[in-house]
Amino acid sequence: MEMPEWLESAAPSQLGVFLGKQTSPRKSGLFIRHLCRCFPKVFHDPRNQTALDSADRYEAGEVSEADFLATLRPVEEIAAQSQAGLAEWTLNRTGDVDRHRRVGMAARITREVATTGFYPDALMDLRRAVLEHGVGGGPRKNPIARAMRPLFLEHFGNPEQPVALDPSWLTDTALSLARHIYESRDFSVMPILADAMQDAGCDNDDILNHCREANGVHVRGCWVVDLVLGKC
Repeated sequence: MEMPEWLESAAPSQLGVFLGKQTSPRKSGLFIRHLCRCFPKVFHDPRNQTALDSADRYEAGEVSEADFLATLRPVEEIAAQSQAGLAEWTLNRTGDVDRHRRVGMAARITREVATTGFYPDALMDLRRAVLEHGVGGGPRKNPIARAMRPLFLEHFGNPEQPVALDPSWLTDTALSLARHIYESRDFSVMPILADAMQDAGCDNDDILNHCREANGVHVRGCWVVDLVLGKC
């Protein structure tokens, strides 16, 4: 699926309204966590990465609530240490105030998107964190917009042209392939899924082209895989 013209020019605030009101908590949560991963310079601490991954796995039922919460405790520690460092700087003007601010901001965003998924100020907070880390070329640029548009298309397709799924396309082979992709995140199998659905009579170009797009973004939450598996 080519990026629609409206999405090419859509501002993050416009997409944020969609994410906040018209998507399921699962989809919006997967989206915002994947968007965070687009900025490894911001979320460079492995404890943040572990919490983001654990949140995805908890949502999928792959880890227990106790194990998920255990990955959040180190992130809470990062936030607390950062807050203490800022307090020390305020009192004694000692320490790296910029580093404390950046590290704390990343930890707070991680905690929010891991526990609540998409929240009203998520995109604004993420943009602020990205600019604090010097990513994106200055305050007039919006690196979030560049990163989120292809990721939005991967998760939601084109909401203005929803795809009607014919149940006859859902053969045992197609369902098995989709489950494998979802569980293993082995997106190299996407073209095979397209072949299986086409063999079953699928003639929808959006589905087939998305599965066969060699250079496209593919992550858990892919709109085609979710459509086949009935996930919202």
